[in-house]
Order: sequence, then C-alpha cells, then structure tokens
Amino acid sequence: MLGLKQSVASLEQMTRTMAEAVEGFWAEQTPVPQARAEQVTVLSADGKGVPMRKPAPAPSIAAHQHRKGPKPGRKKMAVVGTVYQIDRYRRTPEEVVEALFREPGAAAPEEAVPQRPAPEHKRSRVNLTDPEAATPVGASEAMFAWLTDEARSRDPLQQLPWVVLMDGQPSLWEEAKQALGETPRVEILDLLHATSHLWDAVHLFHAPGSALALKLMELLVLALLSGMSEGVVNLLESAAVEVGLAKSRRQQLTKICNYLRRHQSPMHYDEYLAAGYPIASGVVEGACRHVVKDRMERAGMHWTIPGAQALLRLRCVAINGEWEAFMRYRIQQETARLYPHAELVEQAEWPLPLAA
Repeated sequence: MLGLKQSVASLEQMTRTMAEAVEGFWAEQTPVPQARAEQVTVLSADGKGVPMRKPAPAPSIAAHQHRKGPKPGRKKMAVVGTVYQIDRYRRTPEEVVEALFREPGAAAPEEAVPQRPAPEHKRSRVNLTDPEAATPVGASEAMFAWLTDEARSRDPLQQLPWVVLMDGQPSLWEEAKQALGETPRVEILDLLHATSHLWDAVHLFHAPGSALALKLMELLVLALLSGMSEGVVNLLESAAVEVGLAKSRRQQLTKICNYLRRHQSPMHYDEYLAAGYPIASGVVEGACRHVVKDRMERAGMHWTIPGAQALLRLRCVAINGEWEAFMRYRIQQETARLYPHAELVEQAEWPLPLAA
C-alpha cells in the first residue's frame, strides 16, 4: 500500500506478533446462536502435514532423497477441527447411490430434490504440537478439548444430537473418546473413507475402470448404505472362495474385511440417512486443503512450528469470518499497551490551567 518492500524476516516477525493476540480474542468471543430444533451439531477433525524446516545442525536427509513413498521427518502433522450446525437432510440409500455414481455432467432426476443444506456458524481451528513449548500439549488433545467446549456453548443442555464425523484415523477417535467421555453422541465414519476400502476390494476381482468393477461397487455401496456392512464383508469373502482368488489377493482382501468389521459401529448409514445426519466429512477436508495445504505447501516452503502455528491461527480467524473483529480487538489491545494512561488524558479538563 505504501510502496515499501519488507524482508521475509520482518514479515515473519509481524505474523508471530499479530498471532499472539488470537488466543485472547477467541477467549472473548461471543457464543454462536444455539442450534434450531431441526439441526444437529457436527464435530469433525482431520490431519494434514506441514513441511518442516530442517534444523541447522541436522545432517542432510540423503537416504530417502529420491525414493518414493513416505519420508519421515519431512512433515509435522497439523490437526484441523471444525464445528458447525446443519439442518437435517433425509435421504434414501438409493438417492445417495444415484448421486455418487451419476455420470459427470448428467442431469439430476426430474423429481423434486430438496436443496442440500449448508453448514451454519462454522468455526475452524488448527493445532500443531510444539515439543519445545513451556507446557507442551498434544495437538489432538487440545483440538478435542476445544471441539467439546464449542459444542457445549452451542447446546449447553445437549437437547439436539451431536455428530462426530471423521475418517478412520485411530488416534483421532481415541482423543474424541477421551474428551467426550460418556457424552451422548452419534459417531459416523466418513462414507468416502469407507468406500475407498471397498474400491480396493473390488479391484482385487475386476480391473480398474471396467464395467464389472463399477457395477459391483455400486451394489456394495448400496448394501453398505442400507445397513448391511456385515453382509458386504461376507459377500466379499464368499466371492474370493468362489472365484479362487490368488493367495496374495486373498491376504489383501482379509485386511480390508478386518478393517470393515472393526468399524461396523460407526457405519450404520441407513440410520444416519433416515435421521438426516451428514455422512461425509467434506467440511473438515475442505479446511485441511484451504487453511493448511493451499498456504503451507507452496513450492519450496518449509516451516518452523512456531511460525506455522502463528500463520495457521491467523488463517483460521480469516476463514471463520472474524478478521475485522479481530483487528478491532488487536487495535484496542495495542492501544492499551502503548498508552496505558490514555484515560487520564480523556478525563482532564481542557484547556489546562496555566501556572502563574
């Protein structure tokens, strides 16, 4: 705006200084309006890697420099959390299957379909664990403490359903259990996470992209959405015996079936659809992409934990639609710090009497 170019170090310091006010701003936030009778409160969390800057004395990472696959030590996991309220949206398994397998560009069915409701009063946060902090707190632990407090502020008496909607990462579900305890809730495994395992299973029987693979997948998803998760597993195991699936593929299928069996509890999709609950975690996945990936993973970027956390907090303030309120809060805080006796000037009678 002033035609001045600031150094990267100066911008980093400004970002960290500004982010120091975020926690105080959040502590003074006004609670959002409570959910209406036909709404549910949704709590979601997911993880997204942030590329870390290598410490100066650290040796070069040469062993896996040009190797494909995971590269330990390159990224630090950021935990992204969202809370929002949404109107119930009741659908049948057949309607969901039709939407999932509809050809790109194809028109929706002619019969009137209710407009999909949008999330309301969405708030997002991102946490990184800083092992060098004075009082280190796990990113997941801190996130679920906030998610729980935020949900309680929206529905203190828990008169409406709370839905915990996530993918299959075990550590997140364990932290949710620790934070929520015996609090009544509906736990839902993200449908697209479940169907990704079904695709893996289907491709053990039919070539990817084939008409047979697509047809089998459609039948399996319809059965899963109809509440027949155990039947899906039994069908896959029976089909493996009937077609004489190769040993290596049988082993892969066993892992998939074991996974589906372990997660049967949060896969009662027929009940969730009838109740109008969301069954896909697109809201938190969108936050992972927009808040973290789009900013933190640009070409050549590497971060320290304090620098990344500072910028992520400011991005959460912006994505939550709180930027103007935050800037007013920070101006007030800085004014009070720089001019602690300003109220004395305001109380003075002007013009001041002159001494003889």
